[in-house]
Amino acid sequence: MIATFLLSAAVSPVADFLIAGPLRDPDGSLLATVRFSGDRVLPRLMAPSSLNASLFAALLLAFLALVVLERGIMGFRLRAAGSSPSFARFAGIDSSRYWTPALAVSGGLHGLAGFFAVAGTYGICHQGFAGGLGWNAIAVALIARNSPAAILPAALAYAWIRAGSDAALMSTDLSFETASFVQAAVFLLVTARFFRGKRA
Repeated sequence: MIATFLLSAAVSPVADFLIAGPLRDPDGSLLATVRFSGDRVLPRLMAPSSLNASLFAALLLAFLALVVLERGIMGFRLRAAGSSPSFARFAGIDSSRYWTPALAVSGGLHGLAGFFAVAGTYGICHQGFAGGLGWNAIAVALIARNSPAAILPAALAYAWIRAGSDAALMSTDLSFETASFVQAAVFLLVTARFFRGKRA
């Protein structure tokens, strides 16, 4: 995780440079690319809401992840290599063979999420368009407890909390620090495990 964030920290300034430099819209006032034409933007489902056709791709990908990780041999090996390398080695699974493919697939999905944000939500690629998507994904994974079946409910719960805190910031005198603290407290209560079974 640390390595991927270091790589992101190195690549993000390059993307921002390209957006503000060679790829910038010369006729616009924003640090952004030219706005996509109508046939290149994912269609909206409930205008003026930003909900778009990427919803169907997200549902399909979540279903595929559930099938692969929970029902397939490859999924079992991936989960074993990631959660307990020592157990995987005891079962005859070389964990190091699965780390790189899993990281590549994860990076591809992250890039796909960025594409959905640009082509489906914004319609342009502006500086800082990622908006902490990686941190959001980690929060959703923690809420779902790494269960593919719980990803969608966890994502909806996370979006509800974020949208509620943003609305409170805009409509009340609530400070940004207080809103962040409330979010952190909610996430801590959701992800913490207060009760554990007795060890034999």
